[in-house]
Amino acid sequence: MVIAFLDRQIRALCEDPVISATKFGVAISKNLQTRLADISAVENLTELPPENQGQAGNEDHSIYILDLGEGYGLVFCSNHIKNKPKNSFGNIDWNRVTRIKILKIEKI
Repeated sequence: MVIAFLDRQIRALCEDPVISATKFGVAISKNLQTRLADISAVENLTELPPENQGQAGNEDHSIYILDLGEGYGLVFCSNHIKNKPKNSFGNIDWNRVTRIKILKIEKI
């Protein structure tokens, strides 16, 4: 899966364990690194290990949230520029998403 970032700040949080540990603590930082490695290694979200699978985070399913523990979640959206994969209801079909954009890490 291809990962992009909303901005440089979220990229730094995700790519530098020291920065994420300073902001969220060591446990969340380790979980974040694990989740990102898992996402990078799969074609789509259905291939994630069951304990790492998340949920659509809003009514139209346009964002997805992976649990990082301690009440924090990794929030991202599909990053398909054209032809966003949608299901018969017109919502994002996360089983077909292969590009994501990390938006934030927040309390969920």
